[in-house]
Amino acid sequence: MAVEEIAKKPHMTPKAGNAVILIALICFALCGCASPRTFIQAGASKETNSAKITCDSETNHNVLIGLNSKVYIASIDEKSTATFAGFMTDAEPYAQVAYVTPGRHYLDLKFSQMNSFAWGRVWLDAEAGKSYIIRKKAKNYAITFWVEEMDTGKIVGGIPGGEPESGDTPTPDLRRGKVGEP
Repeated sequence: MAVEEIAKKPHMTPKAGNAVILIALICFALCGCASPRTFIQAGASKETNSAKITCDSETNHNVLIGLNSKVYIASIDEKSTATFAGFMTDAEPYAQVAYVTPGRHYLDLKFSQMNSFAWGRVWLDAEAGKSYIIRKKAKNYAITFWVEEMDTGKIVGGIPGGEPESGDTPTPDLRRGKVGEP
């Protein structure tokens, strides 16, 4: 085939081009409407025998989504929360909601806003039937993470290395995860 013949043949008909654009618009619309990704740890469920952990993310901006500041749970006890669907539909494949079994858990966290990101790690002694929220505070170029019990606002958990012996109640001097005022 001559070069002139290849150049004359249309690679995509106008109808096929419109279909591709329509499919792309539908995909973008569905991605924008997606609910936060949820991770359920082995042995846990959405029932009362588990604890629920939610991330404190700001999602006020629907058009300029890069302005939203989000916290993700990247892993729980060294197990990644990333999903294939997450890789396909969002810039971050990690969960923003997790259900875990009662007991001590270590959470790897990721903060993301515009082109900036930060990683952190916290521990939590989860109790069945309770809900927790991972809070964050950005000050200058530092991000501080901590975990609060949803019902009471009480700070629980902290940074690894400051946890009490298993079964002991954390005290403020042992919770080194909170630096200054949150």
